[in-house]
Amino acid sequence: MPIELIWLLLLVALIIFLITVPKRPVYESTFIAFVVIYIVSNIVSMKWEKIGEIITSSFSQTVLYTIFAFMAFTIVMKETRIMDSCVAIITSIFGRFKGGTAYADVIANVFLGALSGGGPQNVLLIGSVTLPAMQKSRIPNRLSINVSAFDSLMGNFIPPSPTYAAAFGIYVAYCSAAGMTGLSSAHLWGAMWIIAAIMIVFRMATIFVSCRMNRVSVVPREELPRFRDAVKSGWKALFLPVIIAFPFVLDMVFEPFIVERIGETAASQLTNGILLFLPGLTAILAFLFGFRRPKMTDLARSFAEGANGIVMIVAMVLMSVMIGNLISVDEIGRFLGELQLPFVLIALIIPLLTTLLSMIISSVAVTIFFGNMILSVMVAVGADPLIVTAMLPLICGGLSGTIPPSSPCLFVGANILKCGMHGVNSIAVRWALEQLLFIEALFIIACLL
Repeated sequence: MPIELIWLLLLVALIIFLITVPKRPVYESTFIAFVVIYIVSNIVSMKWEKIGEIITSSFSQTVLYTIFAFMAFTIVMKETRIMDSCVAIITSIFGRFKGGTAYADVIANVFLGALSGGGPQNVLLIGSVTLPAMQKSRIPNRLSINVSAFDSLMGNFIPPSPTYAAAFGIYVAYCSAAGMTGLSSAHLWGAMWIIAAIMIVFRMATIFVSCRMNRVSVVPREELPRFRDAVKSGWKALFLPVIIAFPFVLDMVFEPFIVERIGETAASQLTNGILLFLPGLTAILAFLFGFRRPKMTDLARSFAEGANGIVMIVAMVLMSVMIGNLISVDEIGRFLGELQLPFVLIALIIPLLTTLLSMIISSVAVTIFFGNMILSVMVAVGADPLIVTAMLPLICGGLSGTIPPSSPCLFVGANILKCGMHGVNSIAVRWALEQLLFIEALFIIACLL
């Protein structure tokens, strides 16, 4: 057994202990665990790694900027109220069907998730509109809260969200070490959207069955926004996802032409640079297409209020990168590959472990911390690195924040409706098990292709 695996297990155990016993915050627990493992591992090896080099190389990762920028963009979306127009249009279309407001919640989260990631912030931004609408359509609170919570997580695996940026950074680092060149972010973007489309259908099917079982009725027509009025006031907002997707689609279609003109390396850098400009571009578009243009004082106040949350998540990601630089996960992947465990067994174990970890660590952090190891293990048993990378955000964040008792997405939804958690957790556990089994099957099938 490689010593790196021992350090990794001790690290995880120490983080879990600090979170559950003294009840320290996740970011603080991760920092303490890193310091302890750094000291102990260097005492054992009698070879002190330069902490300055670890910190410097960690801060040089562009993924830190991308994640920070995308999370900051969520605040811009909230202040410009660009989602109000989109949700109104979607609700005017789907609200006329049984459980239609629940389907509208799915589509709205697909839109927002592709821009800002997933989690409690999506429940707050979209659920504040869709949850009362679901309540009017006679959807039980215990069901609508779960709909909003589980839908919000789609942002974790829909590009170009922060987890997409994290996954692509892992993919580039792995392929560079393996001598692979000519990488394109558009290829990963396309593969992740195929996976996302499958999960969207799964969410729709889950809602369809649940609405039939609970005999959900149709929202009275007079309580729905008129389609014509909704489009008239918010049609410009619908161009936002189209404009964002355009450079990725263009790169996928014309990649041979671009490579022929400027070469593989330059083409790869060109498409990778899209991620750096997307947050700024989307912020500008939100100001242009949003329902209102906030004053700078309002925007500054919102940034100040959300600064703690943004800094904590970025700090978590930074610590994950530093841990990755300290512990050689490649050695762990090589060791697990040499065990010659059955392919199906490995593919079953990995999503289960990442789901358990996502209960205590943010999905982005789980992706960055364990992504390279998962990629190494799966490639060692014959899986395609692009497909494995495309699945990383789903298996690392597809259920983050919904599994009781640590379920912030559910609590945010309950707070919006000002109701208790009666019956909410039982549905959440059942849905989490169903989705985990579906993710397991999808991961195995995708890696076999």
